[in-house]
Amino acid sequence: MSRPSLYARVLDLYIAATRLGPLVWLTVALALGIAIMQGWLLPELRLQRIALANQVEAMQRARHTAPAASIAQVSTNAQRVGDFESTLGDRNHQEELIRAMFANAKQSDLVLAEGEYASAMDKSGLYETLEISLPVHGSYRQVRAYCERTLSSLPFAALDALQFKREGVAAATGEARIQWTLYLHATHPVELNPRERP
Repeated sequence: MSRPSLYARVLDLYIAATRLGPLVWLTVALALGIAIMQGWLLPELRLQRIALANQVEAMQRARHTAPAASIAQVSTNAQRVGDFESTLGDRNHQEELIRAMFANAKQSDLVLAEGEYASAMDKSGLYETLEISLPVHGSYRQVRAYCERTLSSLPFAALDALQFKREGVAAATGEARIQWTLYLHATHPVELNPRERP
């Protein structure tokens, strides 16, 4: 009995393949493709998983060694009221404060006329206000310099309104009315219960 030749074996496989049909060959091809993909992808996925595990471990180590962030202290109402009261002006030196405002106007080369003054006590009784309305004559730059000087030298002053009027577009100077409020210590400050403080 002679052994079948290689040609005969290939011919037998071809005949068997033609009998199986395309669906079986498609299944075999998919199975081979999946096996090849697994052989190629699995090592890559393992490497990625190891790299991710190393990153997570490094982040956990860094979190445990990082210094705790300091939490800023939130000021209480009493502290805020105290800060406000510490910036109030001295009520007993109102004339000096007004002289300082006139000196600021002179330094800014402004002509400052006499103004209107109105004093009032705040409803809470914590402070008094002195409202000042001043007519001035000069350029916009001079008025601005005056306002900046006054706000800088009197931190308890508030610029409430500024109205500027010129005779025409070509006019270099004009008339302005500036309204200020000075916040001053009360003559007899009302002592509030900490619960009542704003």
